[in-house]
Amino acid sequence: MMRARDEVSYIEYDQLRYQARIMRKNMSVEEKTLWYQVLRKLPVHFTRKKVLYHFIADFYCAKAKLVVKVDGTEHFEKAVMAYDLRENAFLKSRGYEVIRFSELEIRNHLYTVKVKLRKVLEARLEGEFPKAASNGKS
Repeated sequence: MMRARDEVSYIEYDQLRYQARIMRKNMSVEEKTLWYQVLRKLPVHFTRKKVLYHFIADFYCAKAKLVVKVDGTEHFEKAVMAYDLRENAFLKSRGYEVIRFSELEIRNHLYTVKVKLRKVLEARLEGEFPKAASNGKS
């Protein structure tokens, strides 16, 4: 099976890794919120700023092949939206699921974001992911 970095030149891959390292050190408030208050507490492992082919995933769960993206206001511009569509299609064609949340969603509806993430993980992991507690706290 071909790995993601096998489809990218070593120079491009190293540049992306360097950029990802910088991005990890300079995460937005919403990315930090999602990371510290949600993703790190889930029973599956996520990594931050993972290079996948020609893209950098904000967060990535290898077990579920799930890419989580946090979209700032620039993602509502036409050119960026077109890029995002290409990125989604490319990753989906290789078996990844991409879920996107706006910074506004994370800022104002974190519980809903958490519920959506759990549902996607439950579906992707088919029984390997513990169900949320029925009391609404998880």
